[in-house]
Amino acid sequence: MEQQLETYISELVRTMGDYIFSAYKPTQALPDTRGNRLYIPGIVKFICTQGQYNRIYLNQIGSQKLEYRIALLLDQSVSMTGPTYFSSVDILYSMCSALNQIGIEDFNVLTFGKQIQLIKSYKQNYDRLFLHHLLNALKIDGETTLLSDAIFIATELLQQQSAHNNNHGPMFIFVLTDGYDKRGSFIHRIITYAEQRSITVIGIGIGFESNGVCLSFNDWIIAQNPRLLCDALIHWSNEQSTGQPPYDSYHADKTSAVRGEGDRLYSSTDDVWNKDMKTYY
Repeated sequence: MEQQLETYISELVRTMGDYIFSAYKPTQALPDTRGNRLYIPGIVKFICTQGQYNRIYLNQIGSQKLEYRIALLLDQSVSMTGPTYFSSVDILYSMCSALNQIGIEDFNVLTFGKQIQLIKSYKQNYDRLFLHHLLNALKIDGETTLLSDAIFIATELLQQQSAHNNNHGPMFIFVLTDGYDKRGSFIHRIITYAEQRSITVIGIGIGFESNGVCLSFNDWIIAQNPRLLCDALIHWSNEQSTGQPPYDSYHADKTSAVRGEGDRLYSSTDDVWNKDMKTYY
């Protein structure tokens, strides 16, 4: 899978390093004994000292790395069935690989549907065992969506992490979902709870059926396909989404209401549950 997504993962590494976790960007250069960029003052010293001074190369180094506390959540409820789910799986796997490549291994991974599974905690390494557990856990998990519960558990995990490994860095929760929750508007209370603890909760929706993301989350990203996610992350980083629908005619039409079966319109996700979902549950 990693070979198939190699180009996309490399793009995610650059995007995360430059925009989301910018502390990893090289900020200065120091003389070194190895490298591919010659250091002219070092060469002069090498000649003058007859080879005793051997730092003739110049290598860029980053600033001291900030530590981050990160949780990645994947919605596996039945409403995610189809291309949206497969695209979300690709993104989850790619984000895990990208985080590992930029030096962040102590992230958390959870899946949720009718139940919540902890696939990787901050105590576990990014290795083949984790990938094995992840691949085995990838399956649509019932008609219930425990979105609020999953975000609450992720919030508690991130707070526990500082006590375990003395990591007091910024906290992020990335949620790959369509935004619809069993508990309706309770999702807003949970997100407020997380934000009061300085946790940024970002909803990520893929495809045309993700209107619930911008209705449920204060910070949200919607990309029509996974290849556009990096551009969407850059835009979010630059603009710091307020949770309001974009001010253009296309998105105004798509996000002003939730469209259900038979082109019925609902004013909110709560309206969907109150009027329509009782038919199915």
